[in-house]
Amino acid sequence: VPLLAALIALASPAAARMRAAGTPNLAEAVWVTEGPAMGAMCLDGTPPLYFVRKATSDANSTKWVFHVQGGGWCMSLADCAARTKTYLGTSNRSFLPCESPTGACIADMGQIQGCDNTRWCGTPMVNSPDVNPMMHDWNAVLMMYCDGGSWTGNNATVTRYQGTPLYFRGEVNFKAVMQSLLARGFGDATDVVFGGDSAGGQATYIHIDYVRSLLSPTANVIGIPDSGYFMPVGYYESGLQWLYTAMNSSGALPPDCLRDHPGQEYNCIFSPVIVKYIKTRIWPVQSQFDPAQPMLYPKDPAYVNQYGHE
Repeated sequence: VPLLAALIALASPAAARMRAAGTPNLAEAVWVTEGPAMGAMCLDGTPPLYFVRKATSDANSTKWVFHVQGGGWCMSLADCAARTKTYLGTSNRSFLPCESPTGACIADMGQIQGCDNTRWCGTPMVNSPDVNPMMHDWNAVLMMYCDGGSWTGNNATVTRYQGTPLYFRGEVNFKAVMQSLLARGFGDATDVVFGGDSAGGQATYIHIDYVRSLLSPTANVIGIPDSGYFMPVGYYESGLQWLYTAMNSSGALPPDCLRDHPGQEYNCIFSPVIVKYIKTRIWPVQSQFDPAQPMLYPKDPAYVNQYGHE
C-alpha cells in the first residue's frame, strides 16, 4: 500500500508536467552481446539493448524501476523492413546519444528517443529527488524496443523482404535482457516497479508475470502499463493478428488464455483479453479518452462520450 500511494502521488498532473533540471539522467548502455548466440536479436540482427542507471545508496541497491520503451508495432513485412532503418528496429550505436563515439556508451535518458525523461519514460525514471522523491535513486532500467512485436516473437527462421533479413525474436530478447540483469543483481530485488508506455505498456501486461517469476515470493512487485490498453478492433486487430502469426508470438502469452480462445489465439496479445489472466498486481494508467478512437470509431461525440464515463 505505501508503494502504491507513492506512485499515485508521482502520477499527479503536477508531477507529470515537471522535468528533471540540472543533473543529466545518465545511464549506461548494455548490449546483450551473448544474445545472438541465444537467438536474441533486434529486427535487423543486432543484439538487444538496455540502459541501466545503478542505485548509489545501499538502501536502494535492491530496488528497481523499469520502463519498456514504446513505439507501436510493425504489421507487415514492408513495415518491419522499414523499422530496421530506425531506432525501433536496431541497437546500432548511431541512434544513441552516447557522450563518446567510442568505448562505453553513457547517455542522458532525457535525450534518448522514446524516453525523454517524463515525456515517455515517466516520472519514476527521473533522477531528481524534487520530481521523483521515491525512486530517484533506485536502479533504473530502460528496455530499448527493437523487435516490433511488444517483445513477443519467437520465430527461429530468418524472414526476408526484398533482400532485407528480418529477425522476429522479441520474446527471446526479453528473456536475454532479464538474464543479463539477473547477473547484475536483479535477482536480489526487494521492490520492483515495472512499466512501459504504448507498445511497452502492452508488453507490461504480457510479461509482468514472467518478471515476477524470476524473483523471491517476498519481493514487492507491481506493473504499471501506461497507455497500453489496445482493443482488438480495426487495424489493430488485423495488424496484430498478422504479427502474432509472422512472429510466432504464442510462447509469450498465457497458456490458459490461448486455450480459452481456440481459433482466435491471437486475441491473447491484446491487453483487454490478457488482463484477467495476469496474477501479478498491476496499476494500469490509461487516458479516459484515447486519441486512437477517431481512427477506429465514428467521430460523433455522442458516440465517443459513452465510452468515457468514469
